[in-house]
Amino acid sequence: MPGSNGSVMTQVNLLPPDIREKNRSRQVTATVILAVAAVMALLMFVFFLQSAGLTRAQRDLDAQQAANAKLEAQISRLQKFADLKQARDERQALKDTLVKDLVLFSGVLGDVSKVIPGEMYLTAMTATTQAGVATGGAATASSSIIGTIQFQGVASDQPTIALWLTRLEEVTGWVNAWISSDTVQTENGVSSVQFSGTVDITHDATTNGGRS
Repeated sequence: MPGSNGSVMTQVNLLPPDIREKNRSRQVTATVILAVAAVMALLMFVFFLQSAGLTRAQRDLDAQQAANAKLEAQISRLQKFADLKQARDERQALKDTLVKDLVLFSGVLGDVSKVIPGEMYLTAMTATTQAGVATGGAATASSSIIGTIQFQGVASDQPTIALWLTRLEEVTGWVNAWISSDTVQTENGVSSVQFSGTVDITHDATTNGGRS
């Protein structure tokens, strides 16, 4: 710095060169150590961050596995109901296969009892179907004739028989009601008509055609 008289002072390092070199080496070493320490501190910070993230991920995984185990336990408890439903569906499918295209004669008798007039009664009734229909044959067109019902009976008069024929064709799947013979008889002054006839059965009268 300038002196009082305006002159400039010059610093002079009087240390020997080897000592100056050692000082520079120590400074470089200290700088390197500080740099390494800073890098190590950064690496440790990153390591702790990764460890914390891994801990959270493991905790989330454990929680999800616990939830999955709970769901699996619930599914296991409900499985028996699924098995029961499957067994029921299989039995229903088997039943549907067995009764497909059947003419249920319990239904035939029920229909007869609904349409028969009060002034007549049947003495005999038989029914025949085409081969394969009663045991579950292939479906046919609804208008196809698949069988016939034959009947014999006694009515009070012929208008009663005409009413009977009309009512027969009102039954789903029954067509072509016909009287093949009728005979008027008189006993003890009371007249009656003995008759016989038929009515055809179509596919609509089968279980597959909508009857049950």
